[in-house]
Amino acid sequence: MTADFKGAGGCTDGVYGYMAPYNGKLTRFLLSEFSTNTEELDLIIIDPDLEKFVGCFIDGTYIYLVPHMNAKMARVLLSDFSTVEILDLSLIDDDFKIGVHHYGFWGGFANGAYGYLVPRGPYHAKVVRFLLSDLSTVEVLDLAPISNRLRGFLGGFTDGTYGYLVPYDGGGRASEPRQGKFTRFLLSDFSVDTVEVLDLTLINDRLRGFIGGFTDGTYAYLVPHAGHHGRHGKVARILLSDFSSVEVLDLADTDPDLIGFNGGFTDGVYGYTLPYVGRKIARFLLSDFSTVEVIDLNNFDSESGQIFRMGFTDGNYGYTVPWTGRVYRFPVVPHMQGIGWSSSQ
Repeated sequence: MTADFKGAGGCTDGVYGYMAPYNGKLTRFLLSEFSTNTEELDLIIIDPDLEKFVGCFIDGTYIYLVPHMNAKMARVLLSDFSTVEILDLSLIDDDFKIGVHHYGFWGGFANGAYGYLVPRGPYHAKVVRFLLSDLSTVEVLDLAPISNRLRGFLGGFTDGTYGYLVPYDGGGRASEPRQGKFTRFLLSDFSVDTVEVLDLTLINDRLRGFIGGFTDGTYAYLVPHAGHHGRHGKVARILLSDFSSVEVLDLADTDPDLIGFNGGFTDGVYGYTLPYVGRKIARFLLSDFSTVEVIDLNNFDSESGQIFRMGFTDGNYGYTVPWTGRVYRFPVVPHMQGIGWSSSQ
């Protein structure tokens, strides 16, 4: 089943699926129905600056919308889907003021008492954390003193001890090439002294240009998008305990179309990578980091040219988030009815 949405990232509270709105219109749908019977909250009516978000996360009470080309983070009360609060980051730091082609953040996450925003750059390399309870107590961790290349991240996640930042490029400028500096910081300290950097390009020069990632508690997994040589399918997995042991799974070895993904997630058994402009969703078995299966959306319909912007899972299904067009859902549990997985295409 499909439905029409627009979004830039998504998340779920277990009851609804939410599309992070680039156009300012936050949309949600009931997971149990998965129909075009949706609810929409037009944030621009509340504040004309509440648009151009990329990514969202949920703390159980609120959904938080990550500002990409605006300086205002918004949160919406899940229980009524109408109460909106705003954190204007431009009042915290001048570097967060939005100018022409100024990218703020891309993705974030909540852990314990705090929410975290991942810096996209290019004009700053500052991780933001804020107290969930008051939405006003804000701290900033500037990565620039460590390296001017620690910017241009696309997504982040946590294992409960560290926050992890997914490397993409130098911050969105053409002069800044793709990079592979996987970075983490200690949540309990949140200072420059706890920042660690693993340059994946020293292991394999093509390990750069990732969008999104996730952890299974033992490893971190980075979703491949594009490096200096174009789109690639090289998933990097890093052992969290030493933050140095790296393995690579090239999805393109299974199918040459398995390149250039945009976000992913895990269900605890498999890791999933979601397409950007392609039509194939891939998953790989975490236990052996080699078994790859594919769903080709062309076998379901043929809406060619669609661009996807990440996705999420509710534990039974995975959901793709479209830039424009349709949401697709697919089974992540083998016995669930729906589109079937195949070992190759």
